[in-house]
Amino acid sequence: MSDASPRTEAKAATLFVSDAQLAAVLGIGEDKARTIFRTLERDGFPARDPIFGRRYFPAVRAFLDRRAGLGVHSAPLPLAPDGPENWGDDNAN
Repeated sequence: MSDASPRTEAKAATLFVSDAQLAAVLGIGEDKARTIFRTLERDGFPARDPIFGRRYFPAVRAFLDRRAGLGVHSAPLPLAPDGPENWGDDNAN
C-alpha cells in the first residue's frame, strides 16, 4: 500500500503542466523559462496543447531526454560478435 495520498498521486501523474510548473521542475525562473521555451519550440519543444492550454509533460520529458543524448538511438549499437572472448587466458577455447 502506498503512503501517498490520492491527491499526491494525482499530482505526480499530471500529464499537462503549466509553464510555471515546468519552470519549477526545471529549476529556472518563469521569465527565463518563457524565453527558453519559445526558443526551443523552433527545435521541436512541445507547444501548449490548444485544448488544455498546457504542455504535455511526457512529450517535454522526451524532448529534453533526446536533447541530452538520452534518446532511443543515442546509445551505440552493440558490435557483432567476432568470436569467443579471450580475457587474457591463453588456454581459453
